[in-house]
This record gives sequence, C-alpha cells and structure tokens, in this order.
Amino acid sequence: GGEGTLELDGQSALLAREATSGQRPGAFGCMLLDGNSTLDALFQLVGDRGVIDVRAGSTLRAGFDAFGGILLFDGGLLTGDGLIDATVVNFGDLEPRSPAIGAAAARGGSPSVLTIDGNYFQLGQVPTQGEASGTLSITSPDQTLAVLGEASLGGGLIVDLDFMPTEKDLAGLTVVDATGGVSDRFDVASFPSLDAPTKFLRLNYTAPRGPGAGGTVSLLVDTLGATVDLNDPTAAATIDTPVAAVLADVDGANGLDLVVAEPDPLGPTGSPGSVFILHY
Repeated sequence: GGEGTLELDGQSALLAREATSGQRPGAFGCMLLDGNSTLDALFQLVGDRGVIDVRAGSTLRAGFDAFGGILLFDGGLLTGDGLIDATVVNFGDLEPRSPAIGAAAARGGSPSVLTIDGNYFQLGQVPTQGEASGTLSITSPDQTLAVLGEASLGGGLIVDLDFMPTEKDLAGLTVVDATGGVSDRFDVASFPSLDAPTKFLRLNYTAPRGPGAGGTVSLLVDTLGATVDLNDPTAAATIDTPVAAVLADVDGANGLDLVVAEPDPLGPTGSPGSVFILHY
C-alpha cells in the first residue's frame, strides 16, 4: 500500500525500462509531466491505481513500434493536454484536460486536446473482470481526444458537466478525432440534460472517406418528436432490438434514467423510430 508521486518539470527527461503506477493492492501513484518534460518507458507503462497527468508541451512515450505501449486498468486515469507517443489500451479512464479547465474555460477558453500519436483501444466489459470497462470522460465542452492512428471504441463515454448546458454549449463538440479512422462504437453514453425539454444529445460517428480522411465522434443536439411527460407516462412495449441506449438524468431528479432507441419495424433505415425512457 501507500502513495507515491513522480513529478517531472523544467524540461526534465527520464528514461526507464518500464513504469507502473499503483500496481500493488492499496497503492496509489501519481505521475505528473509538466514544463516540456519527457518520460520514456522503453517497453511498457501500466496505470493501475492512480493518475498519469501529461500537460501541454510534455511527452510520454512507451513501447516501440507495435510492441508495449500504455495499459490503463480499472482505477487508472490518463489525463492532460500533452502528447502521448504510444499505443494506448484503455480499461480504466481517460480524460483530455488542461490544468485551467472549468466552467469559465468551458465558455470560450482554449481547447483541451490530449493527443495520442499511435492507436487507441478502449475496451468494453470483460466478463472475468466484473462490471469494469474503459471510459472516456468529458467534463467541459472544450475537451477532445486526438488520435493520430486508429481509434477502436467500446466501454463508456461519460459527459458530466458542472453546469446545465444549452444547445450552443455542446452542439458539434468533437470528442474523438482519429486520423486513422474510428472503428466500433461506445457501448453506452451518458449525457447531461439540456435546458430545453424537447432537446436531447446523441452521438454522430463519421467514417473515413478515403485514405487519410480519418473519422470523428461528435455530439449532436436533436429534437424529440413529441414532448415527454414523465409525470403521466404512457405504457409501451416493443419486440424490436434496440439500436442505441443512453444513460441520462432526463428529469433532473433521482439519478440516471435509461433511454432506449428502437427502429421503425416498417422502415428501420428511413423512417423515424421510437424512444423509450425507463424512469426511476
């Protein structure tokens, strides 16, 4: 057990065979790279329990060619707005974030972009590991994960802000921008409520349109076909397979609700479908 901190600042450079944050039970480790510093882990860096914070101008390298890289496990967080020169496998949490982020910066501050010069793999649930899965966290409308390779997605996208956003705050926000394209999708996404009762957030996945075209995942604001009355709900049933599911606090009370999207059985690709809200 115990806690430990490794801080590199003032253009420092550290070379290690491999590095681990919080590997032993009860341990918690913090790695902070600031002031144009560099950490090179030749074979692998493991984030098990703790925080790896790479700030603007600093670089974290791990592995070589297609070997090694950065492995994040449940309890490990990779954050910052610097450069990650490695393949990243996320079974923990990743959040693009600058030190000055907050509600004030969110309304017009400079973007917080965490750049991965390599491929990014975000894992969904593994049955032998319980309910854990990889998560991409967005806590401000200025955060983007930029991947210079391919982004393979799974697990969760959690958008959790400290204020109630308007349509203008979040419309068009790019959460993932991958030069090598985006494959697969998040298993589940959690969004905040908007200040308009008939508006809701959804994800837009764009596929590559040719070599080097890349792919993105962005937020779109859409409009419900009818107002949802949570005080006098209508019972409904369906036999179709859901095409999407989102956790969101729809009514602003009693925690998260489950929102399920169903296709129109007569026109699953061209006709409007239905949205079911399982309200707690």
